[in-house]
Amino acid sequence: RRVLFRSVDLYTRDARLMPPGRVIVGRDAIRSYFQNPNRRQIEHDMMSETLNVRGSTAIETGTWTNTYQEGQAEPVTASDKYLLVWVHQPDGSWKILLDMWHRPVTPSSP
Repeated sequence: RRVLFRSVDLYTRDARLMPPGRVIVGRDAIRSYFQNPNRRQIEHDMMSETLNVRGSTAIETGTWTNTYQEGQAEPVTASDKYLLVWVHQPDGSWKILLDMWHRPVTPSSP
């Protein structure tokens, strides 16, 4: 399954975004994090590999792939693993409570 995230409305109001080395709390702060005027988002895909639902909570893991461009530089594509915790809402929808990922390991020079 491929998912393209286009809206922070998928997050709960008190969601936690956990990029490497940071914790960002709340939908407004998450919106600010994703609005980077120096980075043009070209494509962002998420391929779900596992989904475990227990009552009103779902835990999803998978692989993300992101292509972006900073300034006039050549586009960069990276890919690695993610973890999402979804919670069932009173209106029947599912929203993200926790979004965590890590960056690919850069091979070190010998």
